[in-house]
Amino acid sequence: MRFLLERLRTIRPALVTFFVGISAVICSIGDVDGETRRQSISVTSDGQTAWAVWLETGPVAVSEIWVATEGGAPRRLGIFPGLPGSLAWVPERDRLQYRETTLNVALYSLSIVPKRSVPLISPGAWEISIRDGSVRRLAGTEIVKTGTPSDARVAGPPPPSKGAESVLAGVAAAFKATALAYSTLHRWNFEEAEERYRKAAKSWEALSGRFSKHGLYEEPVSAYVEALDAKAARAKEPSGARWVCRDHLTVIGDLLQAHEQGHDGRRIWAN
Repeated sequence: MRFLLERLRTIRPALVTFFVGISAVICSIGDVDGETRRQSISVTSDGQTAWAVWLETGPVAVSEIWVATEGGAPRRLGIFPGLPGSLAWVPERDRLQYRETTLNVALYSLSIVPKRSVPLISPGAWEISIRDGSVRRLAGTEIVKTGTPSDARVAGPPPPSKGAESVLAGVAAAFKATALAYSTLHRWNFEEAEERYRKAAKSWEALSGRFSKHGLYEEPVSAYVEALDAKAARAKEPSGARWVCRDHLTVIGDLLQAHEQGHDGRRIWAN
């Protein structure tokens, strides 16, 4: 990064102070205490209907899975962190396949360039038993090609349970701890960042015990725990410094691209 800044100094002195300012920017944790929004998707087969009803506040969401037979009352199966990707019946109609959309954390950035975010984990596909609500992670070869369910806001989906609202609050707190660890990393405090990532992993781990009575699935939550433990190890020197520098260089690249787009494609080193 120092080499790039020196190079820019010789080309456009006015930009040097601007780029150096990147080092002082800390990523935004995001508003996870704003208005809670509710939406749903549904899929119906032979008189059986399933819903993924999700609650969302800021960058945080949880999805509650419900099923009902024709004329019967909806029955809740369980809750996943994140938004739903898709929901479908398997041919035997005794199970559902659910693709999750995982929670994303905002990356280090500046307000004048497009915001970037990355998923905390790799999204998974799950099979849900409608008999007892148990879940099993699917391998790619096991996923049934059943098409995409309607994503319209379906009339009459069951309302989210009070338990879902409690789970959303718990997930939001764990997400804040995760974002705080990333902010600490970008203050070049690698020892503290490692500690904060460990604490964030423990916050996610505690969710399963606290909210299992509300239907939060343990298996999807465990993926977040494993990912954050891995980030804690990565936050150590020297890999933590490389991580920060890579993020800074990405922002510089975004700034250069924004400059070209705003100046008819002219690069900053052009005469």
